[in-house]
Amino acid sequence: MISDKQKEHDKILSEGVLIKRELCRQRMSSDQKAEATDKEIHEALMAELMLAQNCEAERLSQEFMSKVSQQLFFIFL
Repeated sequence: MISDKQKEHDKILSEGVLIKRELCRQRMSSDQKAEATDKEIHEALMAELMLAQNCEAERLSQEFMSKVSQQLFFIFL
C-alpha cells in the first residue's frame, strides 16, 4: 500500500518531469526554429540524465580510488 507521503513524492516528481520536459521542448524548439517532437525531447532528456550519471559515477570512482590509495599507503608503512 502506498503511503500518503509516497503519493506526495510521486506527485512532486511527476510535476518536475513535466516542467523539465516543457523547458527542454522550448529550448529545442527555439534552437531548431521548429517544434521539437516528443521523441527528440525524450532523447535529449535521456542524454542529459546519462551525462549526469556518468559524471556522478566518475566522481564516486575517483573518491573511492583516493580512499583506497590512502589505505594502501598506511598498510605498507
